[in-house]
Amino acid sequence: MKKALIVIFCILLSSCEIQERIPPEEYIVDNTWSSVFDAYWHGMNDNYVFWSLDSPNREWDEIYDKYSPLFAELGEISEETREKGARYFYNIMKDLNDMHYMFYLSNGNYLIFWFYAITNRNLMELGYSEDEILKGFLYFDEFEKLSEDNNYGTSEMEREHIGNIMYFTFDLPVFENFVETSSDNNSTDKKINEYFDDYMAFSHTIEGQSTFALLGKTSDKIVYFGFNSFIFSDYYEYAQGQDEELKLWGEELMEILNKFNEWIVEDDIKGLIIDLRGNTGGLNSDIPLLWGRLSDESFVYMQERSKMGDSRLDYTSWIPIRFQPDENGLAMNKDVPIVVLTNRNSASNAEVTVMIMKALQEKGRNITIMGNTTAGANGYFIDNNDVYNSGLFTVEPYIEIYRTSTLQHVYKDGTMYEGIGISPDIEVPFNWEDFQKGEDARLEAAFNHIRI
Repeated sequence: MKKALIVIFCILLSSCEIQERIPPEEYIVDNTWSSVFDAYWHGMNDNYVFWSLDSPNREWDEIYDKYSPLFAELGEISEETREKGARYFYNIMKDLNDMHYMFYLSNGNYLIFWFYAITNRNLMELGYSEDEILKGFLYFDEFEKLSEDNNYGTSEMEREHIGNIMYFTFDLPVFENFVETSSDNNSTDKKINEYFDDYMAFSHTIEGQSTFALLGKTSDKIVYFGFNSFIFSDYYEYAQGQDEELKLWGEELMEILNKFNEWIVEDDIKGLIIDLRGNTGGLNSDIPLLWGRLSDESFVYMQERSKMGDSRLDYTSWIPIRFQPDENGLAMNKDVPIVVLTNRNSASNAEVTVMIMKALQEKGRNITIMGNTTAGANGYFIDNNDVYNSGLFTVEPYIEIYRTSTLQHVYKDGTMYEGIGISPDIEVPFNWEDFQKGEDARLEAAFNHIRI
């Protein structure tokens, strides 16, 4: 009788799904849509962390009931069934809230379909139809058309990032590996001289990954710092390593980081602009490296939780995450105004940074978030899901969940921004035509806001 009561109780509660976790490498797949869908469904069932948003009432079971017979009808994966199978997968994934989510589908030999949640959301917000978006995910040339048209191709999601900001706003040669400082610049007509008396610029590409960073200080002592990803910890490792070329690049980027931390604690600093436009996140270890001197006290700025068991809604308790001050005890003057620039592609650790700023706002700091709403992709993802019971998984050779969050994050008050984003205090529109001319409205608004 007791066992029967447990079964009934489990039926009533969506979080009570008693099943044994199957490692993705043990899923049985062949070249049929049915077996690939089964592997995908079970892999998501075991590893996806946002079921509290996307399947609070057994919606994921309904997905299985609806699509299992549809995939079975398709038979083998082939060029003839490719579009229909991709459409089924697209319909399943298009409303997921995890904006880190990236899915690759192969026919066993080469990629036949991909899906990136944040790209899908951005295209939908710009008014594209599902058919247009699906074609972009199916065919490379179709996505190229989207990336080059006068809608998505000229949007802030595609065009407004620190590489283009350095090129158009500051007239810097970002398409080359380079380091430039104000002492290196002998050109009086270079646009960057209109902004800064002192600056350090960095552009480096390694294994296809480009790192851009610009640090500057104006004549009236406003510090500007923009960069495209949280990758400083990697370059710190390079600076300590044996590879002479990487060591040099690591030392150069560390010099920028060290100069930033020196400048913001100087007595005569009048303001700070942190430019996170197009910053898609990166290494969690960068957070204390970059922001440790913003405050001299520890405080909670967000909470996190992970999966605890094999059930979809089996989570740990929320764990508070604290800001840790610089270990040397140096901190920025609390009266110095800060502006943080964001756009629709400010994601992951860029959004974690915004949460830190919001928490400091609530402590009375003069901080303004300016630009546009962030991406809504603030869960961390970690390569190994064995520890947290959730995250990335692969079913060889057909499926790779290339990105998906391992941990859920909420703001310190419990507000969930995943799939939504964090709205700015002051919204400033983006215009590509003006931007190409060097007219950076958001940056000018930030300077003007501090100088008022």
